[in-house]
Amino acid sequence: MQRLITYVERLLARYDCVVVPSFGAFLKESLAPRYIEEERRVYPGRERFSFNAAIKERDNLLEKEYARSYGISLRRARIMVDNEVVELQNTLFTTSKLSFGQLGSFRVETEGKMLFSPREENSSLLGSGSFYGLTSYPLPTRVEDCLGLYEATSPEEARVLTFNQEEKSNCQSGSKKNANYLYFKVKKSSLSLSAACLLFGFLLLFTPSTGSFHERHYSAGFTKVEHPVAVELKEEKQATDTQEETSARGKSYTTSPSSCESSSCYYVVVACFQTEKKTKEYLDTLTGVPFQSTLGYIPYGSRFAVYAFSSKDKEEAKAFTERLRLEKGAFQNAWLLHEEPKE
Repeated sequence: MQRLITYVERLLARYDCVVVPSFGAFLKESLAPRYIEEERRVYPGRERFSFNAAIKERDNLLEKEYARSYGISLRRARIMVDNEVVELQNTLFTTSKLSFGQLGSFRVETEGKMLFSPREENSSLLGSGSFYGLTSYPLPTRVEDCLGLYEATSPEEARVLTFNQEEKSNCQSGSKKNANYLYFKVKKSSLSLSAACLLFGFLLLFTPSTGSFHERHYSAGFTKVEHPVAVELKEEKQATDTQEETSARGKSYTTSPSSCESSSCYYVVVACFQTEKKTKEYLDTLTGVPFQSTLGYIPYGSRFAVYAFSSKDKEEAKAFTERLRLEKGAFQNAWLLHEEPKE
């Protein structure tokens, strides 16, 4: 049973809740540091323990700790824990009271109700500040320390009280001056006059000046002048653009030879396009081809067919087509189109 109590204390140092199966759970609550004004001392934070008999489900913390410590299986450790819990319950209900180590004590009332009483605060107990290496701290008021109203009760407290003898004498004599500073007496009237002078100087320096004098000296005029070279380049560019526009406007293509208007005709087609604009753009790229003089285009259904040659004689048109195909160039896919005259 004592082993069970020791392991519960050990686990509570690491966890906030440890369940003793079929008995209850021990809970740990952290309390903040506190200052007791009557004692002029600051006490470190501590931990308060409580017990909840309603939490009995196994959390396996005790079993795992037993198994790790004794090098046994978890099943064997569970049997050991259960046996010690039974012993704990028998002792409690037989004697009606039980001390549970540093955590507190149990007692059973006449009605059979089990009550837990936490251990009173003690500096050597589990969960106290000294358990983690913390001690209380003297913190008298500054006036008490200065006037010597608080006396240290230990060498540690004496080191905390920071006033030296010189500071205490200054404090007790009522002097508030510090030797590290220079003090000057300034009258309120002089302070107001100095502030007014500073304000006037600021306005005098940063107020913008206006007048014809400054405008005459700091204003400048600019006249837009075009350089002769720039004018010449501009005129040359305009002439070039006009020439290109004229040549483009004067360039035209045959849509249908006059000889083919009244009779059937054969066309050597090299390309087809969906719009007339695309057709003309393609014709503009065909510069320097041998059949430049016979180039043209005709409507072909919903499209436009570009032809390289046209003739009423089928054999002549066929021979031209074969010649293009034998060249193995861009027009090797040329084909022959026969069009009847439109009525």
